[in-house]
Amino acid sequence: MDELIRRAQAGDERALSQLYDAGRARVFRLALALIGSPADAEEVMQDTLHYALQNIRRFDAARSAWPTWLHTITVSSARRWRCAFSMSCRLSRSGACLAAALKPRSRGSAWA
Repeated sequence: MDELIRRAQAGDERALSQLYDAGRARVFRLALALIGSPADAEEVMQDTLHYALQNIRRFDAARSAWPTWLHTITVSSARRWRCAFSMSCRLSRSGACLAAALKPRSRGSAWA
């Protein structure tokens, strides 16, 4: 796994794809446990893996194991999703749409 991460950090597209495939099931299970809906857990999983792979150069194996890093990002993504969903429920009474509430925030604002 360490070599795969090093290759991904160097920009190897195949390594990034392999990391995505390797983390997909674990992240989905955690997201499902946190969110409860398979469709919403799929969104959280995609958000998590997108963020993790876009920021792979920030991963430091001396500070955290890869599964721990993904776990932390998944929990943050699920919290952000729940907050946005809760906000959209409150806003929908005043006519705001769900899509506006779920709009991604600026870079790094809600991530671990």
